[in-house]
Amino acid sequence: MRYIKIISFLILVLTIGSCSSSGELSMIENQIESSNIYSWVNLMPGGDPKFHITGDLVFKENSDFDINESKLEAVKIYQNDRMIFLIKPNVKIEIKPDYENKFDLIFSSLYGYELVPDFNYNNLIDVELIFKEDGESYSYIVKNNKVDKVY
Repeated sequence: MRYIKIISFLILVLTIGSCSSSGELSMIENQIESSNIYSWVNLMPGGDPKFHITGDLVFKENSDFDINESKLEAVKIYQNDRMIFLIKPNVKIEIKPDYENKFDLIFSSLYGYELVPDFNYNNLIDVELIFKEDGESYSYIVKNNKVDKVY
């Protein structure tokens, strides 16, 4: 439980800028007020090292993003322009009661992912969030994220 509180605190402290990758992607990008993404490799003794990621997207008040229709389907992790991990995220929506139609979308990898040979946790990663709505896919990309090491 203490570990989860520490990670949650780190998420709030870390603020990482975002980038888009194509014109169609601006549908999502223009709706997001801020994004925080935190990733780490668990190197604690007693088990194999695993990759974890969590993030928080704050959508603008009165955004056109429909939380009932749009779903975060996948999180792709890239390093050196190669996809390293494809993650089915655990997603939670938190409505901001003091605002009209403002909400947070919080996602995480629940159990972590076994490290693969192509992954170097000392290098930066790019994170692509894949949203689906009415059969269409949209992406939001956050580049140059640091991967922390937890011992």
